[in-house]
Amino acid sequence: MYLNTDVYHVKGKTHDCIYNLNDGKLYHIGKDLGKLIENINGIDKFTDEEETCIRKLSECGILVQDKPDDNKMETSNEKFNFAWIEICDFCNLKCKHCYNESSPVRNHFMKYEDFQYVCEQLLDIGIKRIQIIGGEPFCNKEIKKMIQYAQTKFESIEIFTNGTMLDEQWIDFIGMYNNIKLAFSVYSYIEKEHDSVTMVNGSYKRTLNAIELVKIKKIKYRVATVHMKGCLVGEKNTELFTINPYKDIVRLAGRGSVNLLTPKLLNKKLITKETFETPIDKRRVLNNMRGNRCFNSRLYISCDMDIYPCVMERKLSHGNLKNGKLKDLIDNKICSLSKDYIEECNECEFRYACYDCRPDRISDSLYAKPYYCTYDVSKGEWIDKDKFIDKFFKEI
Repeated sequence: MYLNTDVYHVKGKTHDCIYNLNDGKLYHIGKDLGKLIENINGIDKFTDEEETCIRKLSECGILVQDKPDDNKMETSNEKFNFAWIEICDFCNLKCKHCYNESSPVRNHFMKYEDFQYVCEQLLDIGIKRIQIIGGEPFCNKEIKKMIQYAQTKFESIEIFTNGTMLDEQWIDFIGMYNNIKLAFSVYSYIEKEHDSVTMVNGSYKRTLNAIELVKIKKIKYRVATVHMKGCLVGEKNTELFTINPYKDIVRLAGRGSVNLLTPKLLNKKLITKETFETPIDKRRVLNNMRGNRCFNSRLYISCDMDIYPCVMERKLSHGNLKNGKLKDLIDNKICSLSKDYIEECNECEFRYACYDCRPDRISDSLYAKPYYCTYDVSKGEWIDKDKFIDKFFKEI
């Protein structure tokens, strides 16, 4: 008997898991069953209990009679497919959680010639989708030329903006290009709550005016929200956008900190037993097996031409584009930073089915276990959520 194609036996310290990527099911099993599966072809005679287990595993499509092609964990052919290009770190707002620590006192702006070179290098490694970011990107005086250049090169361009600088003239210009869409940062349906995050009165009204114009002009757009302590989202009161209450809890990067978390928000972030009760995605699992699923498919180019694996991660760098071509600077060690290298996670049987945001950490260590994981690997037990949250805030 053999493991079927796209079925993986992943060992943990106290338990194991069977990943059946054919039907998206994850089976949490004991060490005895794990050893049986691992040594099944070296056993001459099975007990009645083992025979029953083998029959059930075969019925589930986990075990097959004939040896399939060897499963290899590096079977995902995911490549770099997306990049952020930061064209300035200056911003006219002062959002209290800003992951990039942008503000009106920052003064780095990417030059148009550098932007062209960045685009050429991204295209050279096959990237067809980009997001232009800041700071506030519309604070860069050369952004119009950048947009005109980029729209002829990439299949999809998104500009992430706070919207406060967009008037009808700007929106008419953006509407000329079908491959350009906008993403707006909005934190609440309530004006004063949104402005309490941006630290600038009147920012909410200007952002909403821009979104309204964009909708009238039928330009594709979305709204992104970071949920944090001290900002009440309120009840939906507009047809311009919908705020997802369960998505993107503040991360501990840049000005984001534990001071912006509440027990309720942390509860939404927790990795719990229920996290693994939903079907697993084949592509994501295979990608997690070969590295960090963000670091091995995305790049972030700063306005100073530094190359980072993520818009929130600045402790790791591939280098600087002023020193060579992008394809020669990519550090494969960064791309392959899977949970096999993360403290405690490397002994966890759930590690390849678990989403990992490396920048979102309390510890200075790049290899720290996610602080919001409730699984005790050493005991193979889940910690009660309320106890976990209570302990977290007491210690912090």
